[in-house]
Amino acid sequence: AGTGRRHAARCLHAISNEAGPFVVVPSRDWSALDAALNGAGGTVFLPSIEQLAWADQEALAAALTSATTRRRVTASIGVDPGRAADDGRLSPGMASAFRGAIVTLPPLRERRLDIAVLAQAFIEELRGLNRLPPLAVAPEAWAALERYSWPGNVTQLRGAVESAVILAQDGMVRLRDLPEHVLPRTNLGEAGERAQRRFREAKRIVVEAFERSYHGDL
Repeated sequence: AGTGRRHAARCLHAISNEAGPFVVVPSRDWSALDAALNGAGGTVFLPSIEQLAWADQEALAAALTSATTRRRVTASIGVDPGRAADDGRLSPGMASAFRGAIVTLPPLRERRLDIAVLAQAFIEELRGLNRLPPLAVAPEAWAALERYSWPGNVTQLRGAVESAVILAQDGMVRLRDLPEHVLPRTNLGEAGERAQRRFREAKRIVVEAFERSYHGDL
């Protein structure tokens, strides 16, 4: 859980020749899935496919082997697919439909090169949502991010980046802006000082900057 399965599926879509959209469909919503499968082009992604009802799994498996499905279908599962099939959580048809096209996504601690890439993507996404100016990351902050083991995987990394972006000043994410648990032990004193900064006050500054920018565009 939290290894970034949706991000991986989105990357597969981005580097493919699929011209259509990347569509995320809740695994419990068969009507939305059926409508997505009947669309033209693009990629459909189903998170936690083991949560799909048994009858819907069989219907999806039939659709995947049908020549009428015009969209690529990707899916993720939080457990080993073979074990899920043995335990009755994944239908034989579903297991067969995806056999030979399964990619195991290791935990983030085993993908150190992905940390900076994902963190930068999160920074740009947060900047876009909040209309923030360009934001750089200090070398020591990058080193701390890449050194941490991330037991919460990509989900935890995003939370750390979001907090750091809110606390950052002068267009730079510094070591003091990172959550305390990410910092090396030699910087715990600095972390204590940073922890005393009022998070709500930092957030208020960001919100006010956004409001000024928003009203200026009206």
